[in-house]
Amino acid sequence: MDGAEMKAKTIRFTEECWNKGDLSFMDELFDPNVVTHTAIQDLKGLEAYKQWIMDLRIDCPDEHVVIHEIIAEGNTVADRWTTSGTFTGPGKVFSVPGTGKKGVLKGTWLAHFVNGRIVENWYTYDLLAWLQQIGLMPTPEEKK
Repeated sequence: MDGAEMKAKTIRFTEECWNKGDLSFMDELFDPNVVTHTAIQDLKGLEAYKQWIMDLRIDCPDEHVVIHEIIAEGNTVADRWTTSGTFTGPGKVFSVPGTGKKGVLKGTWLAHFVNGRIVENWYTYDLLAWLQQIGLMPTPEEKK
């Protein structure tokens, strides 16, 4: 698979799965045994990854991801993104009720392809800033 194909699949994954909530493309894109690394946990297998995305979309139903930059080399694709959404709950991911506050999260995603499917991927993002924005952690100003 060349870089243009990996980029196109990454963009399609973002649009269909993250922005529209249609996870069906994941069956084509990811290996069933995919490993997903997040700031909170490692997810093993496609079904666990799908559940994580569904839970995030339940907690932040208006979530929208924008890719700002995407690169591909060898069997790896990476993108830099921003997502925004309102944490309405019910708290599927963080086990606390929604706050009704909007947050903006900036991060990167890196994925390794083998035989046209993603076998492992990593999310990096500023979780603390997002938790502060949605009211789950105090900001430095609030601590004073």
